[in-house]
Amino acid sequence: MRKILLAIIIFLSAIQGAAAWSVTNISIEPSGSLTPGTPVMVSVKIDFPERPATPQNYELWFSTDLEKPIWIWNVITDGYENPHRMYPQKNISLYENEISTRYPFAVRLSLEGIAPSVTHTSDITILRIEELDETGEISASERIYEYHATVINPSDITPQSLFWKYDLQGFRTDIDEFAAMGVNTTGAEAKYQTAKTKIDVATALSESQYTAALENITAARADIAEGERLLDKALAEKEVAEAEVPIHNVDNIIAWFKANKSTADDEKLPSIIAQRDLAAAALSSANNEIADGNYSQARAMALEAFQIANTLYNEAVSCQRESICCDNPILLIIYGSGTLVAGTGIGVIVLLIAGIFWWRKRKA
Repeated sequence: MRKILLAIIIFLSAIQGAAAWSVTNISIEPSGSLTPGTPVMVSVKIDFPERPATPQNYELWFSTDLEKPIWIWNVITDGYENPHRMYPQKNISLYENEISTRYPFAVRLSLEGIAPSVTHTSDITILRIEELDETGEISASERIYEYHATVINPSDITPQSLFWKYDLQGFRTDIDEFAAMGVNTTGAEAKYQTAKTKIDVATALSESQYTAALENITAARADIAEGERLLDKALAEKEVAEAEVPIHNVDNIIAWFKANKSTADDEKLPSIIAQRDLAAAALSSANNEIADGNYSQARAMALEAFQIANTLYNEAVSCQRESICCDNPILLIIYGSGTLVAGTGIGVIVLLIAGIFWWRKRKA
């Protein structure tokens, strides 16, 4: 029971400590991205609404990444604002019990500084406010306020350094090449136009709008990546469609065999059907891979289906021809022995020429 009561007391103390002060009216000028050397002005109000039930001996710690910072803090009590000294340093600290003994009160803190130079575009801390306990550690209430801004490295804002990665022209080339292969590029074309618009917007923005420009470029990159994915998908779908053609042709021959009484029980038909089912299974796997987004695997399965079905179609045509020839002896001669037909034709021509010479000689 003592442990439970102690836990409740600690919990309530933490709540009281957490409610002891709050940050309002934060203002940072200029807003948006900064270039090195830009003057920055920060204003923030810290309210202390009531005296804690349990005396708190905590410290408010203020820090910044701005260069040449100057801190100015004023105490507001009963509606009156009392100016205090300036602090030309990176960090300052204020102890609550040293600021004012009259509650409620507030502190208006102003900060002036200059955006620092950076080796690459990155975020800096404009202002950080921490509550430290009597040991100098962050208090249990973990009251931390942070405000950031992006400082631009000047070399990062040129079109060459900012946009060269996002190869819109390469995407354009891919679209044209796929279109030449008969691939449906409608989806990719739409993504290209969207990405181009975003890049054009980013290029037109000023240096202070670097973050907005970068957001547009990042979005354009996503559009290009999605467009490339759509191209891969469309190519896989095209190859699946191509593999369906020989399978459909084999289905027609199988249907012909089954529709004729003389061929319905042909001994070669079961083998044809088995091979056809293998091709259909590979095609089904290809469609599943497309659904899962595995387009290279889908193309491999579609190619396997096409090769099986195409080879089978040629064999099935040959079997069909033999079956027709068996029913018609004349067609058997025509289709069954190309050598015999060719030889017979040559013999007929030789005999015809010899007959013409003999007739002319006799008449002479």
